[in-house]
Amino acid sequence: MPTEYLQNPLRIRNGRFLRAGDEKESIDANIYMIIHTSLNSLPIDHNMGFTLNNLRFEILDEKSGVVYNSAPEIYTDLPENVYSRKIVGISRNMNTFAAELSDEIGKYERRLTDVAVTMSYQRLERMIMINVRAVSRITLKPYTYRTAIKVWS
Repeated sequence: MPTEYLQNPLRIRNGRFLRAGDEKESIDANIYMIIHTSLNSLPIDHNMGFTLNNLRFEILDEKSGVVYNSAPEIYTDLPENVYSRKIVGISRNMNTFAAELSDEIGKYERRLTDVAVTMSYQRLERMIMINVRAVSRITLKPYTYRTAIKVWS
């Protein structure tokens, strides 16, 4: 019997959860949800989410790839040193949002191993490009995911 994967977000039809087409589709949807969920926004798990979404109204220095805190008194629930992280970088550098995203994927998408994330800023398009590479624990095949986030400033 082949493995079945639930659709994400969950959907019900005729009293049954709808199924995703395959493992990649299911993992893609979960990573999309991790990237686009703001930290502290899920009542069931306040730790789930990607801090970058909490910073949409901050100032981005396009040359250095650093986000600046424009109102320190408002953002008291964010992790310490969030403003010292860079947008551009790889997950091996701990002062990057790529490292944070890699940790989140490792924590909330357990079907993947050897997760590596790279992030780059496309100045003309004003987008942050995100590339995820990993290995499926189930099939042992390489996994890739690519997406872009429109810059908020």
